[in-house]
Amino acid sequence: MIKFMTIAELNKYADENPTEWLVDQLLKEASFNICAGGPKSGKSSLMRQLAVTVSKGEPFLDNPTKQGDVLYLCPDEQDATELRRSFNQLGAGDGVLVSTFPVNRFSLIADLKDAILERPEVSLIVLDTLEKTVSMEDLNDYTKTLSDLEPLVSFATENRLTVVGTHHTNKRQSTSVSGAMMGSNGIGSVATTSLEVLVDPTGKRFLRSMQRYGRELERTELHFDPFRLTFNLGQSESAKSKDKAIFKVNDLQKRIVDFISTNPAAQQKAITDAIPANKQHVLRELKAMESKGAIRTKGTGRRGNPLIYFPADIPMEAAPRVIAA
Repeated sequence: MIKFMTIAELNKYADENPTEWLVDQLLKEASFNICAGGPKSGKSSLMRQLAVTVSKGEPFLDNPTKQGDVLYLCPDEQDATELRRSFNQLGAGDGVLVSTFPVNRFSLIADLKDAILERPEVSLIVLDTLEKTVSMEDLNDYTKTLSDLEPLVSFATENRLTVVGTHHTNKRQSTSVSGAMMGSNGIGSVATTSLEVLVDPTGKRFLRSMQRYGRELERTELHFDPFRLTFNLGQSESAKSKDKAIFKVNDLQKRIVDFISTNPAAQQKAITDAIPANKQHVLRELKAMESKGAIRTKGTGRRGNPLIYFPADIPMEAAPRVIAA
């Protein structure tokens, strides 16, 4: 029998069971998540940074974290020296436990249960990579992928753990995070948060997320500090576009002011002809600048009384005389 709740009961249940975050608005407690990227994109380095910041309760990419121990499984890691250098450089302490040994995929859940019994403070488990730690029969089969990942999702939920598995992306770019992942969409569909690390042809890194809860992260530049081995978020694509648009407007307004200052009785046509920009954009900025008092006008714009423009610092009584067109 299916149990239903009234809206009042739902409200009460939600109050008693609020959303808890391991990384505020990014990684939820009791959840399975994915961090995807191409080879050498930096996804493993990003996950090591996550592991260390959570173990210390320090912010991750400017988001507050809830402190807890971390299990970091990386059976694909061949170079223990490099792994040691990476964690030591990040300042890892006893709160991070690392395993580079082969994982028995068929006993993964049972082995993790034993591990958290010995270490009940564990709040985060990183599986680097998903393919090397979880038994999945066919990545391209949606139904089988859901079935193979379900025990791991249940394990995370029942034990209030945040599990993050790294995964590879396709060579082709995709407009969606789930579409960029190698294999079926089943992997992305079971993940609460899917992160994707992208690298453009110039070598710049970007991070974006697809989330069931929290704030989705739009494509944002990811800066790497080679000395600290840490990543920091830069500007988002929309912020860059906004800054670019503001720069264009400011540049256009400056050119208008410069022209009017040297031609203090200029009419609209003279201005639009002289400024190498879209005519409608120039007219729009003329109107905006006049409304803000950045420039002044005289005349009506009608035949015999043309509208002329002059600098704002010239008093109205000293404004150039309107000459009939």
